[in-house]
Amino acid sequence: MPVRRPKDLTQALKQGTIEPVYFLFGPETYLRDQAARAIADEAMRDTLLREFNDISISLADGDAHAAVAEAEQLPMMSSRRVIRVTDFAKLDEDNEGILLEYLERPVETSVVVFVASDIDKRKKFAKTLMQGAAFEFAPLNDGELTAWARAHLKELKTEVEADVLRRIV
Repeated sequence: MPVRRPKDLTQALKQGTIEPVYFLFGPETYLRDQAARAIADEAMRDTLLREFNDISISLADGDAHAAVAEAEQLPMMSSRRVIRVTDFAKLDEDNEGILLEYLERPVETSVVVFVASDIDKRKKFAKTLMQGAAFEFAPLNDGELTAWARAHLKELKTEVEADVLRRIV
């Protein structure tokens, strides 16, 4: 499956489509994090005790067992858990193997969201993530940035003059 755009993710979430595993990558940190929140919001719509079912875990220490243990845990008073996994780009082969094993049979009550600014696309783990629900958050060009700013300001129920937006961008 080819890498998709953030707009594709937004449309799928509006339709209520939730994947068991997502890969959000690219340098646009704010938009990437916003997408991870949108996935969690849709996955746990009408969920009680969200704080027990919305987990963020960093793999900076290199222990993939912790992430898999969170993903395999049953949700508490909810139909799903969301686990955001970061800092996995420099895992050794053993820990990548643990995550690859999980990706072969993800738990149906968990939504695992892998989030990274960059990843070595030559590695097997990266290739596996890219075959699934992978969404790239590339830098916005001036036109996209202006459109995003207008839409964001509209959500906030405020306006700004067009020439001000041009000077900012």
